[in-house]
Amino acid sequence: RYKGVVGGKTGYIDESGFNLITYAKRGDLGIVTVCMSASGQASVDDDTVTLLNRYFKKCRLDTIAAKDIPVAEKKYEDKNVKAASEGDIKVVLPKDAKTSDVRFEETFNKDVKLPLEKGQKVGTISCLYNDRVVGQGTLVSTNDYETQHETMMRKVATGAGIAVVLIVVIVIIDL
Repeated sequence: RYKGVVGGKTGYIDESGFNLITYAKRGDLGIVTVCMSASGQASVDDDTVTLLNRYFKKCRLDTIAAKDIPVAEKKYEDKNVKAASEGDIKVVLPKDAKTSDVRFEETFNKDVKLPLEKGQKVGTISCLYNDRVVGQGTLVSTNDYETQHETMMRKVATGAGIAVVLIVVIVIIDL
C-alpha cells in the first residue's frame, strides 16, 4: 500500500506490542524503518508511513567517492602513493546538504611497504558529515609503485641496453 515497499515483517509480543520492520526503495535510496511498541496494527502502519514519508522527503543518496578517483596520498620511501576508494562510496545526506560538507578521514595501514601493485589495499577511508561517519570504504593503490632499488635497477638496465645498441651501431658503421 506504500509506493516503493520491497518487504517487511510484522510481529506481536506481549512485551513490546505490535512491531513492523519495513524496507522501501525509491530510485537508489533504500530506507529501513523499525516501529515497535505500537498499540495496534493500524498505529504501527501509520508510524511506518510517517517515517518513510519524512526520510524520502528529506534525504538523498549521493556518491561521495568514486572508484579509481584518487582521494588520498601518502609518501612511502621516495614515492607519493596515490590511493582511491576500491568502489563507489554512497552516503545518505539531507537534501539541503552540500557534498562539500562531507569530509574524509584516511587511515593508511602501518604495514604497507613498496612495491605496491595497482589495486592493492593500503588503508581505509571514512566519510563524515556533522562529525558522524556516514560512509566507509577501502583505499587501494591507483598505480604500480616500485621500490627505490627497483627504479634504480630499471634505469641501469635501460642505460645498459642503450649502451649495447650504441656499441653495435658504432661497430656496424666502422665496418
